[in-house]
Amino acid sequence: MAGKSPIVRPWRAIPDEDRDCTRLFFKDENLFFPTDRSVDFMIRGAVCWPATVGSGVDTATEGFVLLAGQELATRRIFVFEQQSFVSIDPIMDPETQRIIYDGITHKLAQWWSRYYADVYYWHDHMDTHMRYLRQLLNSPLLHPTPSFSEVIWHDQSQAEHALFELVTHARLIHWAGDDYENGRGQPLYHALLAFRDEGDINGSSRKAKVLPATKAAMALAMGFEKYPWRG
Repeated sequence: MAGKSPIVRPWRAIPDEDRDCTRLFFKDENLFFPTDRSVDFMIRGAVCWPATVGSGVDTATEGFVLLAGQELATRRIFVFEQQSFVSIDPIMDPETQRIIYDGITHKLAQWWSRYYADVYYWHDHMDTHMRYLRQLLNSPLLHPTPSFSEVIWHDQSQAEHALFELVTHARLIHWAGDDYENGRGQPLYHALLAFRDEGDINGSSRKAKVLPATKAAMALAMGFEKYPWRG
């Protein structure tokens, strides 16, 4: 399997609205999915809206969005897509007319056509959520607009446990990408490592380093737990 991604992207998707799932078809050899028949998934995304990260000269604004499918037969969750972002629509340099930031509208539209992804989990301040939701609703570049389902937790340790339980039990497979060796280079991989090594998971008193990718993954884990497939 050298040179292959552990998670290949499907070449076709067929929604099954009656069962609230999507049938994905894979044609490239891979570690998980058959190439001669469809695999049923509950498709969901998760988003962390842009926030300030870092400090000093390293201060930046960043958000993160994930697209995943829970395989109905095994309940394993596969992260097919992941993307950091700073804006909803593309931002262009007025002088050069070049795109400075891509935004996420084109990604959300692409993921709709590739996976029929129409629900994204979120956990944030309501004012922050409404600010970015209004931008999405007003964007001329996005159709259809997905819906957003709030995932509430009152103690961050709840979300931490839900996420790392999936990781520990090998039920969250997140090495997405087009090349096997690039799997470890994905932002989510490094965000989870930083959270594990610098956080409070193993009883340390240090404050957990929650990067946007980790926060999106927490929302994803809690969303699948709180709203399981009931087809």
